[in-house]
Amino acid sequence: MIQAAQWNGDPDGLLVLELEDESIEIDRPGDLVSRLMNEECESQLQAAVLMYGYCLATQGMKLPHLVRSVLRKTGPFIRSVSMDSMPLYQAVDHFDKFIGNCPEEGDHLRGLILEEVHRYHQQSISRSTD
Repeated sequence: MIQAAQWNGDPDGLLVLELEDESIEIDRPGDLVSRLMNEECESQLQAAVLMYGYCLATQGMKLPHLVRSVLRKTGPFIRSVSMDSMPLYQAVDHFDKFIGNCPEEGDHLRGLILEEVHRYHQQSISRSTD
């Protein structure tokens, strides 16, 4: 069961998932989606953790004009983990709007996405402990 998650580093960092008896590092969006399809996780935490998939999907991108395109395609991929999860639907919707409304491109957009994912994650943790 996934108990917590933490991002380590800048936009090219990695995600560490804390399980009951181990920690695992995730550095690709496909690995994140696969892991969350196969691990139990509270739905609010699951949605927050999956948002790091946006950061993983754009790692190492050298062509700034491709960042937005990749981010737009990431939402449906992340959503595939649980099509009936309202927290996940709301999280993907939030980030689709954030990406659509953000005028920045390239690395600056990647940095803003990471900041927003951190903020979203913290808010989700606060909601789940209330």
